[in-house]
Amino acid sequence: MVELDPFVLRRALWLRHVRWLTAADLPDLALLAENLTEVHFAAGEIVAAAGVAPCALHFILDGEVGIDGRRWGPGSVVGALEVFARRPLTNSLLAIQDTRTLQLTSNDLFEILEDNFAILRAALRGFADGMPPPPPLISLPVLGDPLGFVERLTLLRDQPTFVGARLDALAELAHASQEVRFAAGSAVVRLGDPAISSFMIVEGTLIGPHGDIGPGHTIGALETLAERPYRATIEARTPVRALESSANAIFDVIEDHPDLGMAMLASFASTISEHHA
Repeated sequence: MVELDPFVLRRALWLRHVRWLTAADLPDLALLAENLTEVHFAAGEIVAAAGVAPCALHFILDGEVGIDGRRWGPGSVVGALEVFARRPLTNSLLAIQDTRTLQLTSNDLFEILEDNFAILRAALRGFADGMPPPPPLISLPVLGDPLGFVERLTLLRDQPTFVGARLDALAELAHASQEVRFAAGSAVVRLGDPAISSFMIVEGTLIGPHGDIGPGHTIGALETLAERPYRATIEARTPVRALESSANAIFDVIEDHPDLGMAMLASFASTISEHHA
């Protein structure tokens, strides 16, 4: 193992406490740590201005910052959701008292994520783990039997998780995805089993812990990305047809097309921001 500079190591260990970085290894965190810059803000100074997407996120070392009546102190991260979602702040983020932060610019963050698949994967795991369940698609296109490539691509393109993704990356994932069928009474996923695939329901009805699940719903997507066990047992009430995307296929495509992972992070950050608004 490469020995890390003690100064960088201390910062890398601090980064490990950030929720969306807990799955990253120390050598990978060191790449982020090396790009952190310590900055100081006097009480009342603007940390990030309203009306524009923040150009950096901040890890608070000491002091306090606030916006819209909310406040964050040491150990908190501010600006991350807006940076990932590339969304402007509605009001300025201010230093409530003299504050010291470690700043990571959006340019450095995106460059590192594009060049380092391990950090990108860790960030996806962290964000997916904190996501609310995805809404079903309101309507499905007319689909053939079996699903052709264009139909698989259309289903993937319409999923909220892939909003903003480039077509070439989704085309590669469509090639790697497959149609699967489940007989009535069979389990599609089981509580506690490793999440190895997500399933986009095309036809049929399933029963889950909160009632029936039908066409347009996606099962296991967040657990698959977060690399967690399935959160519930879901069984087919009727014969079911679905589009399966395996974890291996998803991460292989993201490794080849990091812009897909970046688009997914932007989607997650935007959803979480709206959920907590």
